[in-house]
Amino acid sequence: MDRIKLAILLLPLLLLSCGTTAPGPAAVSGRDRNPPVAAQSDSAGACANERLTAAPALLVIAPHPDDEALGFAGLIDAYQREGKPVKVIVATDGDAYCEACRLWKNSSLAGPVCDARDFSNFETAAVDSFAEVRRAESIAAARHMGLPPPQFLGYPDTGLAAAWTNLQAGELAKPLRRSDFSACSDCCAEGYGGGPPTSLTASTLIETLRTAIAAMSAGTLLATTHPLDGHGDHAALGALIRNLNEDPRAPFAPRPIAFAVIHAHTPKTQTHPDCWYPAPTAPVCPCLDEQRALSQPGWVEELASHRFLPDSPAALPDDADYGSEIQLCLSERMFRGAEAIKLKAVVSYASQIGRLARNGSHPGALDGILDCSGYLMSFVRSTEAFALVDPPVRAGESFIPTRVWSQEEDARILAAFEGLRAADVSDGLDAVGLPDAGLVDPAIAALWRDTDGFSHRITGIAVTARYVPTNRRAGPPAGQQFGEWEGAWYTEISPEPFVEYLRPGSVIVIDAADDGDTGSIGSYNILAWKLRGAEGVVTSGGARDTDEIIRQGVPLYMRRLGRGIRPGRNEIESVQRPVTIGGVLVRPGDVVVADGDGVVVVPREHAEQVARVAHAILESDKEGRRELYRQAGLPEDPSVQ
Repeated sequence: MDRIKLAILLLPLLLLSCGTTAPGPAAVSGRDRNPPVAAQSDSAGACANERLTAAPALLVIAPHPDDEALGFAGLIDAYQREGKPVKVIVATDGDAYCEACRLWKNSSLAGPVCDARDFSNFETAAVDSFAEVRRAESIAAARHMGLPPPQFLGYPDTGLAAAWTNLQAGELAKPLRRSDFSACSDCCAEGYGGGPPTSLTASTLIETLRTAIAAMSAGTLLATTHPLDGHGDHAALGALIRNLNEDPRAPFAPRPIAFAVIHAHTPKTQTHPDCWYPAPTAPVCPCLDEQRALSQPGWVEELASHRFLPDSPAALPDDADYGSEIQLCLSERMFRGAEAIKLKAVVSYASQIGRLARNGSHPGALDGILDCSGYLMSFVRSTEAFALVDPPVRAGESFIPTRVWSQEEDARILAAFEGLRAADVSDGLDAVGLPDAGLVDPAIAALWRDTDGFSHRITGIAVTARYVPTNRRAGPPAGQQFGEWEGAWYTEISPEPFVEYLRPGSVIVIDAADDGDTGSIGSYNILAWKLRGAEGVVTSGGARDTDEIIRQGVPLYMRRLGRGIRPGRNEIESVQRPVTIGGVLVRPGDVVVADGDGVVVVPREHAEQVARVAHAILESDKEGRRELYRQAGLPEDPSVQ
C-alpha cells in the first residue's frame, strides 16, 4: 500500500498515542504538533559546500511556510553569497495547524477551535485568517534571508498528501479541500481536509510544479522535502518532484535534488518523531500543558532550551534509508549569536512558536508554548544535512534497448556482487547459459595490481561513452593561439558529458578502440571522475600519465598507452548508449567486474541470478582453499576468509 495513503488510515491511532490532534494526513504531522529524536553524532561529516553549490541556480520548493527556513536557509545563503539566482516557492498556506490557530484565535489552547474562515480568508483586505498570518511570516523570514517574498501556490494544508492519494487513485481532477473544525469540540482528525472544496487539484499541482521547474535554468538545484519525511505533505511533495524530474516527457532536463528531512519517518520509542529529531530528545514531549505553563512561569522557556544547540551539526535521522548524507557547513553569521540570520528567520514564524495573538497578546507564561519541545529551534545548527540525488539518467534512443535504473536499484545489485571475483562471475555466466558473453578481451587489462589489498579490483554499474577518430582539420587556424584552440576542442568537440551521469558505484566504460595514439584518460581527469563517484575506468582505448595514475591508485583497465591529447585526434560520439569493449556489448546499467584476471560484463537482466551462482562458487572455492592452506601450514589471508 502507498505509504502516504497508509498514513491517512493510521491517523486516528496517532491521535490517541500523541494526545493532540495531528494537522494532516501523514504518519506524523510534524511540528504542527508537539513533539520527539534519538541521540545522534555530535560531529559533522566533511563540508560538501562546493558540491551542493555547483549548480547555476537554486529552486527551493517548500511544503509549508517555515520549511524553507528550517531546511534550506543555509543553502539559500550559500547560493546568494556566490551571486547565483535563488527562488523560493511555498506550496501550501500551512493553515490547518489546529492547535496553533486555536492559540492565535483565543490566546488559550482551551478556547473555541478554528473554522474554515479562521483558517483561510483572502476575500477581505484585513489579515484576519491563519493562512494570511503564515504567509506574512514567510515574507518576514525571506526578508531576513535577503530574499523577495516567496511565490505562494495557495494549496490547502494537508492538500499535498491528498493530491498524492488522488493521483494514485487516478482522481487527478478531484477538488482539494481546506480544513474546518467547527463541527469538533476539540482538534479532531475529521477537521483536516474536511472544509470547503477549492478549485485546486492534483492535476493543477503537478502542472504548476512542472512549469516552475522548467522556468529555471538547466542544471538548477531543486531543494525540497524528502519522500520519506514523516509529514504526509512533505513526503508527497518530495515524491511528486522526484517523479517529475524523472519523467522522460518533462519539458526540462533532469535536475539534481537536495532532499531535506524536516520530520523523521517514525516516532521510534517516542510519541512523535519531532520529539527525537533533530537531536537531542526533548526532555518532556508532548508538552502542550497550559495549566503547568501558567502555574510554573519559565517552564516553557527552560524546556525548549534543551535542544537549542547552534554550534552542533545537523544530521539526517537514522530511522530510515534516506540516502547518503551530505553536509553544508553554514557561515557563522547564519547560526551564531542573537543576530544569526537563520535564527531570526525561524523566530519570524511566531504563530508556530506560540507568540502571536489575533487580539492583544498571550499570557507571558504561554510565550513559546507551541515549541515547548524546542523542535523549531533545533534546526538552527552549524550545518544543514541533505540527501543529494544527482540527475537521473534518461534512456537514449537506440535499436538496442536501454533502461534507466534508480540509484536504489543499482545499490541492491552492487550489494549482490560484493566480494565476487571476475572468475566467479565468469563461472556464473556459464551456469546461466551465457558462456563467453561477458568476457572482455584479456588484452584490456589492469594498469596496476595490488595483491595485498586488492584495491585494483572494481565492481560497478556501467556508465558508457564512445570516442571516435575525428575527420576535422587539426591544429589552430591562422591567428588563433594553440591554447585557445585546444580549450575549445575539449569543450565543444571532445568533452566528457558522461561525468554528469556518475554517482557512487559507477564504472566508466569508454569505447575508444580506433582513436589511435590518443590518451583520452590522464591523471587529472581520472582522479576527478573518482571524486565524482566512479569506482574505476575500463577502456578499449589508451591512457597517458600512467605513472601518476598508478601512484594515485585509481583502478584503470586499458588496451594500450596513448600519448597524444584528444584535441585534433578524437571527438565524443555518444554517452549512455550501448558500446563495444574488447568484443563485448556493454549497455548503461550493466554490471562490470574487473580484477587481475581481466574484465567481465554481466547483462543487467541476468545480474541477480549470476550473482547468486557466483557467490556459491566463491564460497566453495574458499572452503577448499582453506583446507589446502591448513595442509600447507599457511596462515589464512582475506582471499579465503
